[in-house]
Amino acid sequence: MRGFRPPVPPALADALAVELQFGKFHGHTLGQVAAFEPSYIDWIAGMIARDPELVAAARVVRADLDRRGVVRRRHARPVEQRGDTRSA
Repeated sequence: MRGFRPPVPPALADALAVELQFGKFHGHTLGQVAAFEPSYIDWIAGMIARDPELVAAARVVRADLDRRGVVRRRHARPVEQRGDTRSA
């Protein structure tokens, strides 16, 4: 897109304070979610497309989780995304 500028990543403190406006953690901040279900931060950072500011904040939080070595549950990709052609 012409003239598109991605959102500037917020400072970590600002990113942690971003409040979710949807989903099972509606009303919680990214910092709260990172404390009790950090894999949801990974999901937001990689799957949400409609809110670039939220994604930028989630990526800042995700980078902090990575830096601190926080272990997260990895979600399996659907079979068709893995290239698995076996029949069920």
